[in-house]
Amino acid sequence: MGDEPDPDHLHGPGGGPLDACLSGFPDEAIVDAAESPRFTRGDELAWSVAWRLDGEGAAASALARLSEESFALCLLSGLGLAEEVLPPAPVPGGVAHLAVVTAGDDVGVARVFVALLALGAGTSAVLAVLASTEPLPGDELVLVASRLERRLA
Repeated sequence: MGDEPDPDHLHGPGGGPLDACLSGFPDEAIVDAAESPRFTRGDELAWSVAWRLDGEGAAASALARLSEESFALCLLSGLGLAEEVLPPAPVPGGVAHLAVVTAGDDVGVARVFVALLALGAGTSAVLAVLASTEPLPGDELVLVASRLERRLA
């Protein structure tokens, strides 16, 4: 992972590997969607997509899809070769999918620790992607999930 993330790795609403994994997502209920810029610092990356849906039932359905292990496996296959994928773990507001993937760039190949946070509250659902060449501490993931959950409320 270099200073600039590869824009072809992840895409927000409208195309790319993320959309290919959203089968079963309540597209018809989307009122609005927004993608954050990809933030990088050293060998760390943070990126998110948020959806506002037309009701709490649709938001619950969206969160359910983002929480499925099959969703995480689909998205992770677009990031590199998944070495290890752990079952979803509860975090405030949703679940965390944790994985180790092998990814490469022009500098070489590295093991990358990835956390996919699937969160929801009210009529909103969020997917936050955190990645680092160092393991992501569980307490930090809980803190990030807690902060995002408060902003969704």
